[in-house]
Amino acid sequence: PILDGNVKRVLARYHAIPGWPGRAAVLKTLWAHSEAVTPHTRPAAFNQAMMDLGATICTRRPICAQCPLQAGCQAYAHGDPQAYPAPKPKRAKPHRDTRMLIINGEAGTLLVRRPTRGIWGGLWCLPECELSADPSVWAREHLGLEITPQAPGSTLRHEFTHYSLTIHPLPARLTAAPAVRAAEHLWYNPTTAQQSGVPAPVQRLLNRQEREA
Repeated sequence: PILDGNVKRVLARYHAIPGWPGRAAVLKTLWAHSEAVTPHTRPAAFNQAMMDLGATICTRRPICAQCPLQAGCQAYAHGDPQAYPAPKPKRAKPHRDTRMLIINGEAGTLLVRRPTRGIWGGLWCLPECELSADPSVWAREHLGLEITPQAPGSTLRHEFTHYSLTIHPLPARLTAAPAVRAAEHLWYNPTTAQQSGVPAPVQRLLNRQEREA
């Protein structure tokens, strides 16, 4: 008996076997059917015929009208051969949450440059902190700024290839700040907007702030 991709497809359709063949229980069932139908006489020729049938007739879009097994095919009888075998289930994307501080001062909205490696490498971004952190304490320790948090804004969802991110924007008013280092900090305003590359979700938050101002 053999069980390559083409043979799996033929057997799954002929017997209307539900489920993805990558699952152990489904694979066990397919092996049992393969062993049951493989003859002791000229098994190599039979296996080649099964592979050829899957490669030419019982393809992803089967040509059922030309199939010699049509009369006994349960998937054909059910009226939906392409439902078998079931596709590989999609893995759920990991999800994470973050808070972005929208710190507004007289010079504009504070942006910080991201590290060159990683997500949004080298771009200007809103300061980002964990949801569990106290925003005022975090801003004091990481930015050297005194801020007064305001009412949280509505969340923003952003999809990456490998995970989903929910951004929890928190507007804040700058109350005190030393001289910021130009290489690491930027006050975003109409004058600096053209020279600052920012990630798409951050730009959406900045645009939203301008509309609501």
